[in-house]
Amino acid sequence: MAITVPVMLAAGYVGHRYSPSFRNLYPPIKLSLGLAIPTAVFFTVTDKAAIEADRELVARFSVTRPEDAAAIARERQPVWTMEGFKKYAYDNRLKLLGYSWAAAVAGVLMYTYNRKDITKSQKIINARLVSQVLALVGAGAFALSLGEEKEKPIPVDAHFERVMRGEEVMHHQH
Repeated sequence: MAITVPVMLAAGYVGHRYSPSFRNLYPPIKLSLGLAIPTAVFFTVTDKAAIEADRELVARFSVTRPEDAAAIARERQPVWTMEGFKKYAYDNRLKLLGYSWAAAVAGVLMYTYNRKDITKSQKIINARLVSQVLALVGAGAFALSLGEEKEKPIPVDAHFERVMRGEEVMHHQH
């Protein structure tokens, strides 16, 4: 987050220099807008880095056989069923929440753009609040779906089962 302050300062400078609308906003709104982009970038970058680090760690200690890898590849192929959609939504839940939030902000701003009875600051606050509510509803829906996940059987780890039966140990003793 060390880059947050320079990004906020640069965005504030550009906004004041080139946008009369930005100059008319109240400081808390300017701060909120300035923090939104670096925060979103931070969470996106750290999420991708964590996923990559997990993949590298798993690859380092993986002892998957080719036939097991083929079964995993078949499992990952898209299936256009309700279960396939649920799996896709669960696997991409952060992206879906982020895109939904951004779409809600844009939609509410477009809806309130021509209203003359409220100020620009009120329009931005309204868009932010509506999008936050929708994001919280989406996060709650994902949390509820996680509760349903616990009822499903745990998949069997083929490598673990071979080790427990002694097949891998005998193979490595030769």
